[in-house]
Amino acid sequence: MSASCPAISGTSIAKESADIFSRISLPCGRSVRNRLVKVATYEHLGNTPNPYHFALYSEWAQNDWGMIITGNVQVSPTHLSLGYDMIVPRTITQETLKAFKRLSGVIHNFSAARHTSPHPTLAIMQLSHAGRQSPNMLGGRFPFVPPLSASAIRLGSSLHAIGGSSETSKVKRSVISNIFYRLLFQRPREMTPLDIEATIQEFVHGAHFAVKSGFDGIQLHAAHGYLLAQFLSPESNLRQDEFSCAPEHALHLLRRIVFSIREAVPPNFIVGLKINAADYAQSKIGRSSTSDHGIDEERRILDHVMTIARWGLVDFIEISGGDYENPDFMSVRPFPESRRQALFARFSYQALKAIQSLPLPPGSHPLVLLTGGLRTPSHLRNALAYRHAQLLGIARGSILCPHLPQLLQQSQENAFHKSDDDFEHQSFAPEPRIQSGRSIFKRCIYSWTSNIRLVGAGMGMAWYIVAMRRLAIARIQKYGNVAEVSVKQSHHETTAVDCSMDMDGVDAVIRMWVWIGVDHRVWAHFGILLLALFVAYYLS
Repeated sequence: MSASCPAISGTSIAKESADIFSRISLPCGRSVRNRLVKVATYEHLGNTPNPYHFALYSEWAQNDWGMIITGNVQVSPTHLSLGYDMIVPRTITQETLKAFKRLSGVIHNFSAARHTSPHPTLAIMQLSHAGRQSPNMLGGRFPFVPPLSASAIRLGSSLHAIGGSSETSKVKRSVISNIFYRLLFQRPREMTPLDIEATIQEFVHGAHFAVKSGFDGIQLHAAHGYLLAQFLSPESNLRQDEFSCAPEHALHLLRRIVFSIREAVPPNFIVGLKINAADYAQSKIGRSSTSDHGIDEERRILDHVMTIARWGLVDFIEISGGDYENPDFMSVRPFPESRRQALFARFSYQALKAIQSLPLPPGSHPLVLLTGGLRTPSHLRNALAYRHAQLLGIARGSILCPHLPQLLQQSQENAFHKSDDDFEHQSFAPEPRIQSGRSIFKRCIYSWTSNIRLVGAGMGMAWYIVAMRRLAIARIQKYGNVAEVSVKQSHHETTAVDCSMDMDGVDAVIRMWVWIGVDHRVWAHFGILLLALFVAYYLS
């Protein structure tokens, strides 16, 4: 894969690299050694860290990322997303800690082997609860047992027809999507006060488990339509009690969780948060942020960010966006309209400005982590130069080019080279173009599934899942059990993997699910997804 990443040169880029590689302190007292963060990506590698996880994370760890955030680790084994999320064990024993200790150890050891700095790469565990986005069969529950959510509102209820030049096309898309969502996602059960208290304790237990596992911190996933985001959204929360989404109550659940976690972890333990941005104008999903609804939504979420900052308990806030009803965050998309801005740059700029204006003690303002659309060196440079963020989140770029930090560092060392302005706007590595496939069969499947936005966007996600798996497999083939191999044996070489750019969307989905590296349940889950698709097709 390293061959796909172009060499970075030019003084204009190198000047900003000095800022990219500057150290910055978190409110808890820990330091991030540079501004580059490998943010969470769904790996689909298994419920417990295994050699594939160890190999994948060792690749990132040896490449100088300032912070590495794991894929979502579910605090509830009955509320998974696609069945192969990592899961926080119910009990804390030497046996249950073993695999997670290895994972944090891989991140720390491969990072420390390259540096004598007292500020190694930070290992962060992302804690999540899927809520109503936990599907039938795949979600870890018995068949047709409903998931929990803020209110009993089925996923897909607020979908609106998108695309299509005729009313017939719009109706067809709406009917097919509605059938698919009804087959895959049940109407959730509204959480009782006892359910809510149990969920709070699950998150606290997850944080305590992360401490015992050797992680430097946790990130609460309150974005992408998961449970914590469901309590924040008026489209999924119709409650009238203290956990409603009324302005005075909207953050009550999140506040309870954050305060409870802070009481249970050491003072220097990092607590981060991932939250949705309301700025959907650039990403072309749903309503424009220039509409009255978009402006109101943006103000509401900005108020949430400021309130969270006032708590004085959160170290960083990641700005992201989208959910399973607006799943553009999962798809493979072209460049943003403005090459100088990331997808949520405007909102993150407002958030950073608002946070810095708060009268808090020096050093206690949470940092803003911007994720989404940071695909070129100019995006990174401008995000820092124009104060859109203090930390730069790279997800898919970290898969396409896992040694990105080293390449940017090299550009700083080669600052005397002639500036290459064109390259500033080039992607870190060639990006996949998800096609329909050459065969008539694949084209038919692609054409039909494109009527379901979640499935269409999921093809892009599947491509990157396969790419991560190839990274891990190549590294295992080269070094064996990465968790046990000496870091000196790896010679700090970046694994080169040919992630075939011409793999079509149907291929990606099949390769994601039909894989013998995971246990036998993967075949059953793949069959369930196929059944849901075919039933939706015939009923439509």
